[in-house]
Amino acid sequence: MFFVLVILSLTDLIATIYWLSAGLAEEANPLMNFLVENSMVSFAAGKLLLTFLSVLILKYNSLRRPRLIFKVSGILVLTYVAVNVWHFVGLLCFTV
Repeated sequence: MFFVLVILSLTDLIATIYWLSAGLAEEANPLMNFLVENSMVSFAAGKLLLTFLSVLILKYNSLRRPRLIFKVSGILVLTYVAVNVWHFVGLLCFTV
């Protein structure tokens, strides 16, 4: 499930950079918006760092609290699926 989280986070990153660069969206997350205002490189680095640290924390705690971490990971995967569907729907709307 951690691999899926990383892939979904990367697709979100790519799609977000596309929307922001095209001027068709604004970053909703205040922390990430701060990084976007600095530069796309800092945004991408921050997103990758937060994803990496989050997965490390989840992985580290998965041995101690497997049920909780499974639930939390599931919620994160569902959230990222929803975000990626949002990106995909937006892409369909702008290309049709």
